Amino acid sequence: MTSTTPASLPLRLTVWFALFSIPLFVADIPLWEHDTGWHLRTGQWVVEHGQVPDHDEFSTVGHEQAWIAYSWLYGVFVYGLQQTLGWFGIWLYRTLFGLIIVASLFGLVRKHEFLARAGTVALAAIALVPVLVAERPMLFTVLFSIGTLRAILKLRDGEADWRIWLLPIMYAVWANLHVQFVFGLLMLGLAGAAPILDKLLGWQHAGESAKSLSSRGWRRLCILGVACFAATFVNPYGWRIYEVVFSYARLQEIYVLFEELKSLRFRMVWDWAVLALVLAAAFALGLRYADRLKTCPTSFDFLILAAGCYFSFHSRHDLWLVVLAACAVLGGPTPSEPRPSGSGAPPWRELLAIGVAAAAAFLVWLGLYRINESRLRDDQALYFPMAAADWIEKQRPPGPIFNAIDWGGYLLWRLPAYQVGIDGRAQLHGGARVKRFMDAEAGRPGWHQNPDLGAAGIVVLRRIAPLAELLKHDARFRTVYANGLALVFARK
Repeated sequence: MTSTTPASLPLRLTVWFALFSIPLFVADIPLWEHDTGWHLRTGQWVVEHGQVPDHDEFSTVGHEQAWIAYSWLYGVFVYGLQQTLGWFGIWLYRTLFGLIIVASLFGLVRKHEFLARAGTVALAAIALVPVLVAERPMLFTVLFSIGTLRAILKLRDGEADWRIWLLPIMYAVWANLHVQFVFGLLMLGLAGAAPILDKLLGWQHAGESAKSLSSRGWRRLCILGVACFAATFVNPYGWRIYEVVFSYARLQEIYVLFEELKSLRFRMVWDWAVLALVLAAAFALGLRYADRLKTCPTSFDFLILAAGCYFSFHSRHDLWLVVLAACAVLGGPTPSEPRPSGSGAPPWRELLAIGVAAAAAFLVWLGLYRINESRLRDDQALYFPMAAADWIEKQRPPGPIFNAIDWGGYLLWRLPAYQVGIDGRAQLHGGARVKRFMDAEAGRPGWHQNPDLGAAGIVVLRRIAPLAELLKHDARFRTVYANGLALVFARK
């Protein structure tokens, strides 16, 4: 049997400090996210114009090209941080959200003794490292998905209170931050469908929890799901926000072109942590199903884990989904575990322990890394063409710019007077255009006839890019700036 002896305060503080050290251990990674630039520029545009854009304003794709800025609120958020606190503000957002997500995971893993829960959360935090090191709107998505899952699980356990009705407000905000709010709706849909499937399978559940098809809890869940869906239409684009969802679903080319959208490679420890969580969750489901005479299984656990596996193993960009699903499954009851009482501490004491441990871990790691604005800017120069952008800003050669796709976001933010060739907004540019730019940068056959290169006044490339070497011998361009990272070519 699992021990239910309450963990002592020193032990809880130590464990929490260790858990919070996982996201803080990687907080030393520079602000490398290549989409941050176009989010900042979007936020700046919204603040300056008092409205959201309907067409692309930043690239050579054309002013007539319709564009739904589905993350406009995130752009305003990071723009405000950058203008108020500098790049340190964006680093602070990334770091603090990592701590909050880890703390929230502990609440997602239910019905286990304190140290067992901590072990599951530690494995989940390691699995989420690729998400926690990127300053993206996805951090909001992970946190809001945890909130959605917790509301679902409380309804299914018959423990929900009035706070679940705050969920539609969260979805109204989420729909303006990140298009992956659809994953939250998917969770709610699976939770609503599970009792129907349970009835077909003969897995009957009694009581008023949302596990029973005839219960008040299930009706509340369905109403909540509809309310959350309706709340997503509270955005400047209305129903058109779902055009973005469908366009991304059709963009199959990007899953081949972008490394982050490819499947897990199992070359890093966090990939193996994902697999360990999935196997542990599958084993727990097996035990639950084998003991179905004592504990009636539910199809929701199978559905949520299967959905997580499908999306996360299809693209490591979405690995967080299966991590949350596995945590929810592992937090459920097992045949040999009745329902112990967690740490045994009163809620206010546990929150105090969490706060003290988080603050201590943050200050310790901040002191070790010596993070400040100057260092963050210097580190950015390792990833982005800062010096090249300074030269272009001073010399003002005629544009537009032909650039590497992962530098487009930075350049359109840093050089607002210029239009870039392409950036990370794949839904705007389309798979064919993304491939054309990537082929040209790689110097593949046909690069010389690339229409965007032919129309460019400036070309900004990595020094090691094959196209950079080819342009040194191209009669149309001359090298006007070079450093250890980038080359700038101008039309003759």
